[in-house]
Amino acid sequence: MPRPSIRIPVFSRPSSCCGLSGPIDRHVLLAIVSFFALFWVACQGWWPMWTSLATMLLLLGIVHGHCHRKRLRSRFFLVWGLLSYFQLLLLLQLAVVPQLKVLFSENMALTVLVLAALYCAYRTRTDPGVLNPHRNEDKEEVKIVIEDRVSAVREGRCAICLVPMPPRTSHCLLCGVCIQRRDHHCIWLDTCIGVNNHRYFILGLITLAMGLFYGANLTLTSLCQPMMFWGMFLVPRTCPGVFGDWLTAWVFTSAVYSVLVACLVSIVLLQQLIMVACNTTVYEIRKYQQFNGSIRPGSIWNNCLNFWIK
Repeated sequence: MPRPSIRIPVFSRPSSCCGLSGPIDRHVLLAIVSFFALFWVACQGWWPMWTSLATMLLLLGIVHGHCHRKRLRSRFFLVWGLLSYFQLLLLLQLAVVPQLKVLFSENMALTVLVLAALYCAYRTRTDPGVLNPHRNEDKEEVKIVIEDRVSAVREGRCAICLVPMPPRTSHCLLCGVCIQRRDHHCIWLDTCIGVNNHRYFILGLITLAMGLFYGANLTLTSLCQPMMFWGMFLVPRTCPGVFGDWLTAWVFTSAVYSVLVACLVSIVLLQQLIMVACNTTVYEIRKYQQFNGSIRPGSIWNNCLNFWIK
C-alpha cells in the first residue's frame, strides 16, 4: 500500500500598487506620518528634539521587532530612510545654500557623495545572487513530500525550495529564495545582501556616512557659530536662536538627526569591514554561535583582496 504524502502549498503574496500586500501599505503610511509628526515635535525646542529622536529609535525598534516576529517584508524602513536622506538635502539646498554660506565646491562635493550613495543603493537592490528565481508565482503550488525533503537536505539541497545549494548559500525566508554567500536581509533597502551586491552595499555605507556627516556639518556650521577644529575642520561651537523660527528649527533638527544616523551607519560599516577581513558573513556568525563553530581561516589581506577584486 503506497504511503500517503503530505503536500505543503506555497502561495505568493497578493499584488498591490507597490508589489506588496495590504499591511505593507499601512507600514508605508505609518512611516510618512510618524516621520513628519516626530520632526514637528522636535522643532519645538531642545527637550522636544531629544525626546523625539529617542522616540524615533523606539518606533524603529518596535516596527522591526513586529516584522521580525511576523516574518513580514516591510517598506517602512525603506521609506523612512529615503525621507531622512532627502530631507537633509532639500533643506540644505533650499534653506542654507541661498544664504551663500556654502561654497560651490563644497556643494558639488556633497552632490557627488549623494549621487554615489544613490547609485550604490540602486545596484544593491539588483540581483544579490539569487540561486532559484521564482517563476510563475501567481498560480504555482509547490508539492513537497516529507521523505523527499529529508533526503534533499542530506544531499545538500535547500530544505525549503529543494534546489542544490553551493557552499555558503542560505535561504532567505523573507525573499523566499536562496542567496549565494548571503550576509543578511537589509530591512532599509528591502533586499538581501549576497555575493553580487555585497560590495555595492559596503560602498553605499561609506558614501552614505560621508554624505550625512558632510551635509550635517555644512548645515550646522551655517546655522551655528563655527570654530576651527585641529586647525583644519570647521565645526559648530554654539547654536543660539536655532529654535527662533520654524524653518531654522527644522533645518537644525534635521542636521542633528543626520549626525546620529551617520554614527549608526558608521557602526554598521565597521561591522561589515570586520566581517570582510575575517572572510565571514553575519549569517555565518550567527550560525557558528548556534553550532559552536569557528571563523574561516585566512589572512586579512587575502580575504580583503578576494572580496574586492575576485
